[in-house]
Amino acid sequence: MDAKVKAALHRARSGTKVHGDTFLLRNAFIAEHPADDDVRAEKDWLETIGFTEHVSNIMVLSVNGYTFSVIVGSNEISISRGRVRRLISALKGEE
Repeated sequence: MDAKVKAALHRARSGTKVHGDTFLLRNAFIAEHPADDDVRAEKDWLETIGFTEHVSNIMVLSVNGYTFSVIVGSNEISISRGRVRRLISALKGEE
């Protein structure tokens, strides 16, 4: 979240209205919560964001010394695209 968005959020929480803040906050929310956030993370999508196949049905990604693995193709274990994005963001230290 950049300084402009943080300032707009602070103003909104304090009840101060500034022209353009609603638009700025809406766009920031949409950027942080893509429409496919709840969609199951499948193998093809994981590959597009840098995961590689370790062994059959196990995709791995290394970020800042941490290795994260996802089992794909299993109905018992599934993870959403949004959760994968948030985990990668946290591992990169992006909040």
